[in-house]
Amino acid sequence: MKSNAILAIGAVGIGLSFAAGAVVSEFQLSPIYGFFSQAFSAAGALKVKTFEYNKKRSTDLWTKTRRTAAGVVLWNKDKAYKGYTFLVSGHAQEAYLLDMKGRTVHKWAMPFRKAWPSHPHIKRLVGDAYMAWRQAVLLPNGDVIVVFIGQGAAPWGYGLARIDKDSNVLWTVDDYFHHDVTLGEDGNIYTLVHRVSKKDIPGLPEVRQPYFRDYAVVYSPDGKELYRIDLLDALVKRFTQTGEEEKLYSFIHRRNGDFLHTNTAKYIPESFADKVPGVEPGQILVSFRSLSMIAAVDPRTQSVGWTLLGPWKRQHDPDPLPNGNLLVFDNVGRRLVGGKSAIMEYNPVTGDVEWLYAGAEQDFDSNIRGVQQKLPNGNVLVTETQGGRVLEITRDKELVWEWDSPFKSAPDMEYTAVVMGATRFAEEELPFLEGL
Repeated sequence: MKSNAILAIGAVGIGLSFAAGAVVSEFQLSPIYGFFSQAFSAAGALKVKTFEYNKKRSTDLWTKTRRTAAGVVLWNKDKAYKGYTFLVSGHAQEAYLLDMKGRTVHKWAMPFRKAWPSHPHIKRLVGDAYMAWRQAVLLPNGDVIVVFIGQGAAPWGYGLARIDKDSNVLWTVDDYFHHDVTLGEDGNIYTLVHRVSKKDIPGLPEVRQPYFRDYAVVYSPDGKELYRIDLLDALVKRFTQTGEEEKLYSFIHRRNGDFLHTNTAKYIPESFADKVPGVEPGQILVSFRSLSMIAAVDPRTQSVGWTLLGPWKRQHDPDPLPNGNLLVFDNVGRRLVGGKSAIMEYNPVTGDVEWLYAGAEQDFDSNIRGVQQKLPNGNVLVTETQGGRVLEITRDKELVWEWDSPFKSAPDMEYTAVVMGATRFAEEELPFLEGL
């Protein structure tokens, strides 16, 4: 197996960047200041279409540097789960496979413009510096399935592609994919699409237009669409059937334009469904950040079968565990940890928080994005997106592995590329490495 040098700090070429909401609030950059200050107003959803990014730090692909360290800064060989970490960073349209020392053993790279030489579904294409791989799934043969996004566009979802181990495009799908892509136990691909809509919402006549309408979509391994679920319609039907239209309206009326902000779509396995009343295997677990709600959606009946509100706020990445619990990235964390982020294992039947990690002395915080993975040895691999790092935590909350992003602005290292996501694999799970 060939090994490249450790990822180096350098002039990334994208320029200084910063979390969009923070920058526009401080500098009131026109015209997107109004967009963010109104929590995604309906008018702002369309203004973004014509906004030209002349200050690259107004994207959220970069964040203020918290740590100047780079690469693996901690590795407890006795307690960390040994393997390879597949990682997606906001600095470029690329992904990396790192060994435990942080060395790159393989790299994938594919810019949107190369994957889509013709892109009729994108009416206004942003510059390469404002595009990113939002999420990617690594398959055993080295293929990756990638969600492309473009900062400064509405919709910001750009496309879905499957790329082989040598970064050749196998297929693409033209639609506004965003946030998440996962692989189910059934072998199918689960992801999300959004579109700007002016469609009336039955039972909710006062909702402002236009707005984003979200869809959970299921694809076969060769990129053929199998199911598409209109998530807003499914929620309206559920709350209408229970006579709770006003409750739904109270959830969404403050979320002008981005009512749901769906950020997760995952296949629900039998091991989880058997332990949670109201949930069926084969349904899709979705996370509605704007509602702080998790739900199970049935692709066959196009319906919401189960909803859950918990002690989290504006969460990401709920993982259905074999024991019937959910592992959740609580982004805002105000209910349990005073305004910082936390990872919690939550029992949806009893309502108990059975495990909680909030960092040492509250140094763990990512108010947007963030994912986690329960490892076979019981540890949890955590992507602190806004912190620009990946952590491995034991059940006793001991930090046993840490990687800090080396992708920092030069020469001052004032900004760090966000980490979109990270997944740990055992060597035997990646047979394609044998041929490298």
